[in-house]
Amino acid sequence: MPLAEQRNPANTELQQLKTRLLRPFLEKTEQPDLCHQLQLEANEALADAMKRPSPFQVLPCLLETKVREVQQWFQRQQRIREVTRTLFQTWSDGVEGCWNFGSARINSSFH
Repeated sequence: MPLAEQRNPANTELQQLKTRLLRPFLEKTEQPDLCHQLQLEANEALADAMKRPSPFQVLPCLLETKVREVQQWFQRQQRIREVTRTLFQTWSDGVEGCWNFGSARINSSFH
C-alpha cells in the first residue's frame, strides 16, 4: 500500500467509491475507447472531489456529470463519423459514376 494511502485511509475509501460508482457504466459499455475515457474522467472527478471539504458527498455528482459529458461527446463523435462516412460514400459513388459515364461516352464515340 502506498505511503499516502497508509496516512489517509479516506483516500483509499474514495478510490473504492469511485470504482463502485463507475463499474455499472463500464459494464454497459462495449467500446474500449469509451471505457478508457470514462476511467480518465472518473479520475478527474475523484481529484476534484478530494479538493472539496466533503469529497464523499460530491464525488457521486461529479462522477455522474463527467460520465454524462463523455457519453454525449462519444455519441457526437459517432454521428460525425457516420455523416462523414455517408458523405464520402456519396462522393465516391458520384466520382465513380462520372468516370463510368465519361468512359461510356468515349467508347460510344468510337463505334
